[in-house]
Parts: sequence; structure tokens; C-alpha cells
Amino acid sequence: MTIQTDIDVFASIVCGIDGSAESIEAARQAGRLAAPEADVTLVGIVNEAAAVSIGWPAVPIAGAARVSRETITSGFEAARAELPGHLAVREATVAGPPAPLSVVEARAREATVVAVGSHGHSRAAGIVLGSVATGLLHQAPCSVLLARPAGDGFPKTIVVGIDGSAHSRRAAEAAASLAKRTGATIRGLVATGGGEIDFADVRSVVDDTGRYTLLDDEHDPVDALAHVDADLLVVGSRGLRGVRALGSVSERAAHRARCSVLVVR
Repeated sequence: MTIQTDIDVFASIVCGIDGSAESIEAARQAGRLAAPEADVTLVGIVNEAAAVSIGWPAVPIAGAARVSRETITSGFEAARAELPGHLAVREATVAGPPAPLSVVEARAREATVVAVGSHGHSRAAGIVLGSVATGLLHQAPCSVLLARPAGDGFPKTIVVGIDGSAHSRRAAEAAASLAKRTGATIRGLVATGGGEIDFADVRSVVDDTGRYTLLDDEHDPVDALAHVDADLLVVGSRGLRGVRALGSVSERAAHRARCSVLVVR
């Protein structure tokens, strides 16, 4: 996978809106993290038949709740109220199944990040039920923000996972950019329980992206990342897709973390 270091992760944002408080929170957090000249597309999936397919490729949401056009419209209005006024905001409403697939995919492939709210599904439940978050974490062609409830000052603290790899460097660059933009405090975290770590490479990433505090944790990477005390956890993705992504540290940590998580691709 080619890692692009010259594009702001929050330059072009797609935010999934289903009218829930979780999706509105995702829009709010995306607005807080947005680049100054970012564009935002609010995408609503009308699920009047209580069954919809969404994802890269299609991921069925079995027995999903009905979502009407009126609910989506109200959700758009609430999301716009949470976004900074200077951002360019568009709306797209699509109906399923299975029509939404090509439209949503086209929108997302032009995005640098997709933001969705966490509805509290565990990773195991997400795999079985085909939750939107699980589908995105496995298959999205861009970075993914999984938003969890946060205070008005979001983000006050950012933790970035660093292992010295090119993918963690990209995550650290994104985290440092967001910290500078928002005034958040940034810390690096290296997990030493998952195998041998080249601390020279880790220190190089920290030195090149801001020389912030670096913490070490003796647990394995998933446990260490899942228990961070922060408003936003930033992790790099190795670009795994589909079944191969089931063992991904970033995907597993995103489901288990207690805070919002940005998976950087």
C-alpha cells in the first residue's frame, strides 16, 4: 500500500448519518478535526425495508432498524449545526438494498477519511452482524474515524501508537498535525509485549513529528492501545483487507478502545 504523507487526513470528509446521536457526534468530531478548507459530505442511508448493504465490498446489516427519509433529513440538520460554518458541506441520500453500494463507495473513494459513530457493538458482534463500523475498518480505502462520546473540548488529549514502521510514522504525522490544529496534548505509546521493537526507529518517528512524551507499555499492542486514557487514539493501518484484517492490531484496538479512534491509511 502506498502511504501518502502530503495529504491532510481530514481534507475531504465523508460522514455517515442515520439520525442517531452517535452519528451526530461523529459529525461534530469530524468538524473539530477538519482541515481549514475541508469539504464534508453527509451520507444518509435510507433503510425503509430494515435491510441494507453497505461497505467495501458489500457488508449486510441483518435486521437493521428502519431509517426513514425524514429521520435522515433531521439528522442532516443536526449534523450541520455541529459543523463549523466555514466548511463546504454537501448531502447525499441513498436507499437500499442494494442501491447504496455504488454511490457510497464512490463518495468514500474520493474521501480522505470516513467518520462514523460507534453504536457500542463489540468486535465479535460486528463481524457477525456486519456492522457499518466493522465493514469500514476492514474495507474502507481511506482513513476511518470511529467516534465515541467525548466532551466539549474534544480532543484535549491524543495518543498515537508507534512501532517504528512506516504506517506508524504516517499515524504520528497525522496525530501531530491534529494536535497542532486543535491545541491538544499529544503522547506517543509503544507496546513492548508484541515482539521486538527497534527503539531507534521509534525515537526517529517521535523526533521527526514533534518530540512529545513517549510512553512504553509492556502489554501486547492491542491491550496497550485499547486501554489508553485519551480523547483520541490514532493508529496506523497496514492496509489489510477482508479476512486478513481480522487479525489487524488497528482494527481490534479500534473496537476495544474506550475513546474515539482514528485509523490512518
